[in-house]
Amino acid sequence: MKNVWKGLVVGAFTGAGVGLVLDVLDRGAQRVAAVGDVVGDVVEEAVQHVPQVATKVRQGVSETVSRVHDADIPEQLKEAASATKRKVSKAAADGKEAIGS
Repeated sequence: MKNVWKGLVVGAFTGAGVGLVLDVLDRGAQRVAAVGDVVGDVVEEAVQHVPQVATKVRQGVSETVSRVHDADIPEQLKEAASATKRKVSKAAADGKEAIGS
C-alpha cells in the first residue's frame, strides 16, 4: 500500500504539472492569435492606403519635375552673374576713386 500512495502523489503532481503547461501554452496561443488579428488589421489598413500614398508621391514628383522644367535656370544664372559683375565693377570703381582721391 505504501507504493500505491507514492504513485498517487507522483501522478497527481505530474498531472498538475502537465495541466499547468497545457494551460500556459493555450493562453500563449490565444495571445498570439489576438496579436495576429491586430497586426492583420493594421496590414490590411495599410494596404488600403498604399494606392493613395503612391498617387500623392507621384503627383509631388511630377510637380517638382514640372517646376524644374518650367524654371529658366540658365537665364536666371546669367542674370545673377550680370548683377554680380555690375556690383563688383561698381565696388572696384568706388575703391579706385577712394584710393585715387
